[in-house]
Amino acid sequence: MKELNLKQYLPHAAILLIFYLLAAVFFKDVTFKGMNLVQGDVVHYRGMARELMEHRNKGENILWTETAFGGMPTYQIHVDFPSNIVGYVDKLTTKLLPHPIYNVFLSMLGFYILMMVLGVNRYAAIFGSIAFAFSSYFFILLEAGHNSKAHAIAYFAPVLAGVIMTYRGKLLAGMSLSALFIALEIKSNHLQMAYYLFILVLVLAVCYFIEAVRDKKILDFVKASGGLALAALLAVGVNAGLLMTTLDYSKYTIRGKSDLTINPDGTKKPDDTGGLDAEYALAWSYGKGETMTLLIPNFKGGSSVPMQMEHKGAVEKYIDGADDPGEKQKREAAGNMGGYFGPVSFTSGPVYVGAIVVFLFVLGIFLTEGALKWAMIAGALLSIMLAWGRHFMGLTEFFLEYFPAYNKFRAVSSMLVVAELVTPILAALALDRLMKEPDVLRQKLTSVPVNAMKAFYISLAVTGGISLLVWLSPSSFTDLSKENEVEDMVAQYSRYYPDKKPEELMGYFTSIWPNVEELRENIVKSDAGRSFIFIILAGALIFFYSRKKIPGYAVGVGIALLTLVDMGAVNMRYFRETSFEKKKPMKEGEIENVFGPERPHAADLQIMQDTGHYRVFNQMARLDQDAATCFFHNSLSGYHGAKLKRYQDVIDFHLARGNRWVFNMLNTKYFIMQGQTGEPEAIANPEFLGPAWFVDEYKLVANPDSEILALREFQPAITAIIDQKYKASLPASITPDSMAGIRLVSYHPERLVYQTRSSQDGLAVFSEIYYPSGWNAYIDGKPVEYFCVNYILRGLMIPKGEHKVEWKFEPESYHLGENISMISSVLMLLMFGGVGFLAWRKRAANQS
Repeated sequence: MKELNLKQYLPHAAILLIFYLLAAVFFKDVTFKGMNLVQGDVVHYRGMARELMEHRNKGENILWTETAFGGMPTYQIHVDFPSNIVGYVDKLTTKLLPHPIYNVFLSMLGFYILMMVLGVNRYAAIFGSIAFAFSSYFFILLEAGHNSKAHAIAYFAPVLAGVIMTYRGKLLAGMSLSALFIALEIKSNHLQMAYYLFILVLVLAVCYFIEAVRDKKILDFVKASGGLALAALLAVGVNAGLLMTTLDYSKYTIRGKSDLTINPDGTKKPDDTGGLDAEYALAWSYGKGETMTLLIPNFKGGSSVPMQMEHKGAVEKYIDGADDPGEKQKREAAGNMGGYFGPVSFTSGPVYVGAIVVFLFVLGIFLTEGALKWAMIAGALLSIMLAWGRHFMGLTEFFLEYFPAYNKFRAVSSMLVVAELVTPILAALALDRLMKEPDVLRQKLTSVPVNAMKAFYISLAVTGGISLLVWLSPSSFTDLSKENEVEDMVAQYSRYYPDKKPEELMGYFTSIWPNVEELRENIVKSDAGRSFIFIILAGALIFFYSRKKIPGYAVGVGIALLTLVDMGAVNMRYFRETSFEKKKPMKEGEIENVFGPERPHAADLQIMQDTGHYRVFNQMARLDQDAATCFFHNSLSGYHGAKLKRYQDVIDFHLARGNRWVFNMLNTKYFIMQGQTGEPEAIANPEFLGPAWFVDEYKLVANPDSEILALREFQPAITAIIDQKYKASLPASITPDSMAGIRLVSYHPERLVYQTRSSQDGLAVFSEIYYPSGWNAYIDGKPVEYFCVNYILRGLMIPKGEHKVEWKFEPESYHLGENISMISSVLMLLMFGGVGFLAWRKRAANQS
């Protein structure tokens, strides 16, 4: 028997080293200076996760936290699922390399796996891996802190590799690869990205089905599809804990169906489909014209930051070009305006897949054949059209109506991640064929009615020609201002400068706006020119290679390097000196304060002297945009995309309108307000009701609408508002006991213990968020029924006498999911062991 030849793996090891070096050099401040990438969403996450991390440091995995929005499950903040075997595989990849280097490396590695499955030569595989991993959107995600989304995207390519391998006849190996990477994709915990990948897999399956019908291989297609279904089922089982808790939680969040039929102003809500409001879900819809950013990154001006921040060189050149002091002043003012002029309210940057990549994608339409080609083309078109959202409502409404759960996701522009995957795949396949067949450009093509050289020139003309035309006259292809942008600027500045008259502001912005548009035109022109140059350089390499003027490796390395320079330079626009900070030395078990020297301020420190159980409302921050207060206190505010819908209702109807009764019943002991000196001050609320209390009476209402409206004028210390559906759980009346008492004697996020005494049966209201899917109530150790009161709190009938009342968070979805995950993980291990054994036995037989 022959020994294992390790030399055959050395080229792959060298390529992986190249991938690491590319990621490490791009994030050189992390690699060589020991700095951290500052990410806004990670800062918010750490604020939300303060209590969770405190218990994590003690070895506890808590499933509920009191720090944000009055209390909520931690399922979509951070929860460990120990039974999930792929969780350990995922942790291995993230622990070996520092963040965010591992994410970029993982994206290149995953795409390289796909290229190897497709049989692409190494140079084309390197090019494709760079093109995919360095797409601008992924770096914009990393800059913002959308790590789970970026992590999920990194597994797209290897999932596709397993699917393709299965449909190409390697059933067991393909199923194993699919099961592993689908499980890792789900584990990344960004179901929106997983959903979009599923749409692409569906498109791919349809194309393979058509091919199977044509080739009369329906049975093979059925076997492969069945195998993939089993692999997906196993992957779902491995992630059962995550999926079951998410599904359970989603019913009670803003992603689920509302309990109300009215708006805060009393108007009737439109029919609720059980998902996000359409206007909210489609707010981030990519413009049809904006799609040009795939080819020319700043076709719509880049990000929303002032142009002098993102385009410093262009702005300085523009200002220096003015001789007249008045004109120079106008140009300086123009440089302080935002660069982005697309259809959404603001953006961190465009989706740019690379000029060379788009050029080779178009060429790949001509040079490649088979089901995979048509799936990539269809996937790109579908991705672009769905990303248009409200600008292409026919298709959008079809998906909202007929695709389950499509209405659960917002920011439909994220659908462009599919285009960012399929474009480099087809581009790499095109480069692969060019390198394997140097004479291909002199051949006739069977798939299209043109010869290969004409296809080359068409591809060059379509991509390079469009770039050149935009360079010659940007304003012929795009408006350089948003609709009503000047009017919007006047309205915005009027809020910040109330002493300025609207007419004065209108005159100011009208006077500088020609300069704003001229500067934006220069920016578009610059990027169109650079795209044209990169396309021409790549085209020249291919042309000279086809004429045998340069060797094959030169065209492969050259195109890969050009792509890296092009896309790497664009990505650098979204990282500045302030994007990185020096790592802070941390003591063991210490939780890092990521909110800087501004927090805790004196008001925070004053409140933190009080060791009781209470909540804080920071009036100086938005209720739904304030994670900092959560870091230091149990807060009424927070930062989360899937908060409990009943809590959101209370925000809209009462907290945002300053309803004192609702603040009192939510145990709001302190308000943080702006003092006379401008600094935050802590103001005690003498009316706060504490963790729990007995009421003298209750009032039944007809439905949730009536219940939330009844909170406008009531005294929560005396009266409880209860939906009539809980009538059977209540006595006909309550006899008040002025001497009754209830106090919290022990606090843990998942277990609250109270001591009560009363001479009469009493109705107790607990200032804890009502969440029926996990919280259980016990009196003297025996389970009892409880109900919702005051629209959002928990109520419980307590018998007279002295009693111990306990609340325990015991969600069945988590514990059942963990059991299913354990079984599925064992099955996955057995599958990999079996496939590995069969492969070893086959190899041994061949060598014999």
